[in-house]
Amino acid sequence: MSKVYSLVLNSNIPQNLDSTGGIGACKYYVNWGAFLPTDYHKFKVSFTFRSDTILDDPLVAIQIGFSMGSTYCYSQSTSSSTFLGTILPKSYASDVTTAPNYYYETHERDNCKVMVNYPTNSYVTVSITDFAGVQISPSLFQDYIMQINFEVIE
Repeated sequence: MSKVYSLVLNSNIPQNLDSTGGIGACKYYVNWGAFLPTDYHKFKVSFTFRSDTILDDPLVAIQIGFSMGSTYCYSQSTSSSTFLGTILPKSYASDVTTAPNYYYETHERDNCKVMVNYPTNSYVTVSITDFAGVQISPSLFQDYIMQINFEVIE
């Protein structure tokens, strides 16, 4: 069984958060050595994500990027990419007579894992964009919780 270390980022908690880029580019301070052993150099990264609830159907899929240093994910232009995965909007209704509410959610199994080296930046940015690469605005959703899992590659 592999060793997995997790980092939880909550855009609603101001501690270690510098969200000057808005919800589409939240920057966090991460003390990697506090939870991720330096004995390991490569990891498979996966993530889960859940936004707050919104009333209007967003009609747009989003993509998540995670900038933390070195990655082995590349874009079609063969340059290094921060891409972690995509998320589709979901809906629910509390009963059959009410209008649905919407949210964004993805689970660890919904996107492929990305291989990364041990993080080199103490400040990391979670970027959330539409498929055209345009940052989302707070009108789409206000907050999220994201869990990033680092599985050791030995």
